[in-house]
Amino acid sequence: MARSKLAQYAPDTLFVTYCAGPHCNGATRGAIRLARLGRPAKVMAGGIMGWLDEGFALDKSTAPDRELTLPNDPPAHA
Repeated sequence: MARSKLAQYAPDTLFVTYCAGPHCNGATRGAIRLARLGRPAKVMAGGIMGWLDEGFALDKSTAPDRELTLPNDPPAHA
């Protein structure tokens, strides 16, 4: 994550980092990196699987340049 990539976001943008599940530390590492770059960040506990376990939905239509797949999704190109 480079400071130059963050320039497109307002300085007070709150970044929420998350992983696939609770056994990943990538979200914490990402939040620390953002904080060291002077950006506000929070970690979403439980990751995507925690989000789904709580009954919340995902909006897959906003995935940038790659398909979002989850463990129980059918193959994209069957």
